[in-house]
Parts: sequence; structure tokens; C-alpha cells
Amino acid sequence: MAIKEALKEMLYIKAIITEIGLIFDKIGLFSDIDISIIYSDSESAIELAKNPVYHARSKHIDIQYHFIRENVQQGSLILRYIPSKSLLADGLTKPIPKEDFNTFIKETGLTEIH
Repeated sequence: MAIKEALKEMLYIKAIITEIGLIFDKIGLFSDIDISIIYSDSESAIELAKNPVYHARSKHIDIQYHFIRENVQQGSLILRYIPSKSLLADGLTKPIPKEDFNTFIKETGLTEIH
């Protein structure tokens, strides 16, 4: 469901960018606007989107969120796995150990806490 929400936001932002004409192919920005990459730490969600296998537990996902699979099959969306340890957003969404928080601070360009 998080992938579905990310895809909805991405499509909305792409529509706005396209509508106002902010496609800067000459300098490389937005040159691949037709292809999107969403990173997820859920290997099962990625596999379910790529391979529509029926499971009783995924029935509600198939009914409501099949457009993720359509975008993957059309080639306009690429889903890539990223380990949870590599997700910087965790520093904003949940309690994390001090070492991980310091990594978050460094990687986001903030000042390291000692």
C-alpha cells in the first residue's frame, strides 16, 4: 500500500511537471520522466507487484491496487529493493539507535551529534 501511495504521488508530480513544461532534457533533468523508480524494503510487496500470484491474504491488494502491476508491466515503473538499514527516512519516522541516527544526520547533510 505504501508503494501504491508513492506511485500516486509520483504520477501527480509528473503531471504537474509536464503541464507546466519543466522538462529540461537539454541539461539532463527529468530526461527519464517516463520511467520511475520506487525503492522499497518489502521484497514481498515487490514480488507481488511483479508476479500476480493469488493468495488469500493479498486479495484486497489485488482488487484495489492492481495499477501498480500495470505500471510495472508497461515499463513505466521500476521497483527496486533497498534494505531497511539503508532507508534514511527511518530517522524521521521511528525511533532508531544513536549510531543509525548519526548516519541519518550525516547522509542528510545535517550536523553530526556527539
